[in-house]
Amino acid sequence: PRVDYLKTLALINGTATDGLGDINISNIQLALSTSANFANCPAECSYWTWAGSTWTYGSEHRITATKDGTADWSKWKQDANFPAWSALNGKKVQVQVWGIDTAGNETAVIYKTTFTVDTSNAVSTVTFPVNSAAFSSLTLASGTVTDSPGSGVDPANVKVAIAKESDSSYWDPTAAGGVGAFVNSGCSGSACVVWSTAAYYVAGSSWGYTQLNTANFTDDRSYRVMVRAADNVGNVPVITDADID
Repeated sequence: PRVDYLKTLALINGTATDGLGDINISNIQLALSTSANFANCPAECSYWTWAGSTWTYGSEHRITATKDGTADWSKWKQDANFPAWSALNGKKVQVQVWGIDTAGNETAVIYKTTFTVDTSNAVSTVTFPVNSAAFSSLTLASGTVTDSPGSGVDPANVKVAIAKESDSSYWDPTAAGGVGAFVNSGCSGSACVVWSTAAYYVAGSSWGYTQLNTANFTDDRSYRVMVRAADNVGNVPVITDADID
């Protein structure tokens, strides 16, 4: 991986060669560590023991990778025995890779990367309309969305849905020739929900949704506004909502 944040990691792979060709590489070794100060590893690092499935402090642990479909080590991978990433949320993790040739010579670290584990959801709220408010018309729904600390809000994935509670139908701004209508009446399950993209504003960490045409809403009914925002590594939060009466 060459990224700042990851939600999970199930594969590390790469290529390798020495000065005399791939066949002179005996094996590839990897280490996985966490620390607040990687410059002082191994003394100030916790290392994943791989087969032991535990972390140990101050003592480097390595695992030998496997060949990735090749007779030599020109391609290699590690695809098993990773830690439970949810337990590392917010921690920095470093991957190091070494090559060993057939003469027993060990390279300096041939690859090193550091990333932060992010398994937390973005937090979104509806601030307007306020819960249980009554309106004769409505042109805007808005709120806040944050993902700090974390990988940040994915601006293309702040989604809004509006449900009519009397018949479990959902507002589709593209229906009825583009003027909008409630669809999927009586439908149940997440597949019935119609999600529309809201505008995300980095300044203020806010969102706004204007694809509303309350002329096509039924009077004296309760409506529920829901917002769902994903972050940049694909964490999707529990829906937060407000009611419109």
